[in-house]
Amino acid sequence: MVTASVTEATKAKPRWRAVALVVLWAGVGVGALLLLAKSVQNSGEFSRLQPWILLLNLVGVIALLALLARKITQLVRDYRAHVPGSRLTARTVAIFGALVVAPLLIVYLFSLQFLNRGIDSWFHLEVKQGLNDALVLSRSALDLRVREYSRHTENLAHSLLDASAEDVAHRVYEERRATGALEMAVFGAHERIIAASLENPLESLPSRPPADLLRQVGERRAYVSLEPQAGGEYLIRTAAPFTEATGRRDDRYLIAIYEVPTQLAALSEAVQHAYSQYGELAALREPLKSSFRLTLNIPGYGLVETVLDGANGWEKNPDSGTHAMSKGDLAVAQRDRSFYREVRLKEMYPTMTASSEKLNGRAVSVVEATPAAGPAEKMYFDVSSGLLVKRDFERVTLEDGIVQYEILLKDYRDVDGLKLPFTIEQHSPDNTMIFKFAEIKNNAPLEDTAFAKPEK
Repeated sequence: MVTASVTEATKAKPRWRAVALVVLWAGVGVGALLLLAKSVQNSGEFSRLQPWILLLNLVGVIALLALLARKITQLVRDYRAHVPGSRLTARTVAIFGALVVAPLLIVYLFSLQFLNRGIDSWFHLEVKQGLNDALVLSRSALDLRVREYSRHTENLAHSLLDASAEDVAHRVYEERRATGALEMAVFGAHERIIAASLENPLESLPSRPPADLLRQVGERRAYVSLEPQAGGEYLIRTAAPFTEATGRRDDRYLIAIYEVPTQLAALSEAVQHAYSQYGELAALREPLKSSFRLTLNIPGYGLVETVLDGANGWEKNPDSGTHAMSKGDLAVAQRDRSFYREVRLKEMYPTMTASSEKLNGRAVSVVEATPAAGPAEKMYFDVSSGLLVKRDFERVTLEDGIVQYEILLKDYRDVDGLKLPFTIEQHSPDNTMIFKFAEIKNNAPLEDTAFAKPEK
């Protein structure tokens, strides 16, 4: 009786152990599937749960490999010892192993090709062209409104040249009401208010002119900017100096602020947001591996730093201090500062058209390139040398709205077998910056801490 009880207990223990293992690994598999299902519709949630999903799958793979290794070792030992049935077991394992491995390889290779080729096709269909056309249309509508208001401000300033002070005040009031401007004001030297009309009766003074506006009208040039506001709204600020054909100096200038219609602003914001999201998804096709750091010490202004570290970026300047880049600025910076930019133009700019022009008497090939996210830009290549000599593009900033930039690349020299420009001129409506490099080094040693964002 004792012997029978011991035998039954010995048989029961492995049975319960097997059941426990099955329940354990079933729980691990169900847990991994639940985590994956929870995160599949939310990229942020997937990033947060990805380490746990990988850990659970890694534990399962290690356990499966351990069990397979144990069984194969036991089978090899039995085969060598000529245990009855071992040869049949070996043949059965080989046949079923081949039947299992072949479909797995087919599925794996098919999935790999699908990821490498299929997903890319998602970004080259009519969706991209439709978003690009919508973005161009919204920008064109905003640009048209900006130009109309700027031209109206210039014409009004010209018509007020010989008007008396009373007539100036009356005309400013009437024009503001007729055009629906938020405010119109005529300033004199040292920001002295000569006449002003405001839509809001609770405000007694017009808004103070920004420094770049004062600088531009001081140079006797018209000023216009598109200024984003809270809630997705936009303001158009225009200014025009009082200029005469005779050249007589007049320190007065007119400033007008218009509100972009709510519907137009909302549509433009929605299109820009959709296009930015599309660009982010397109950028996720490849891992971000490059880092970039630019430090400028501008006399009279201070230290300016721009840093990219993989998928993150930050900037530092005397005006706004240290701050992280927005998603839109980060996408533009990653494209502009890409280490392999010159050899990956077709990937970075899916749509490109070419034409021929003359630049300073030289024949150049002009490539108008449209990236996955952001406005198109023009690149000018010297026909004789093939080198990039000029870039025209626009950027949207909170301070100045849409800003046009012109980049000239000069003084190409040989650096480790590569032709690199040692002089770069950046022209914008507000300023001109010239970068002259005394020396350029490739593969210079850099510590990882050089790309870390400071606490303040």
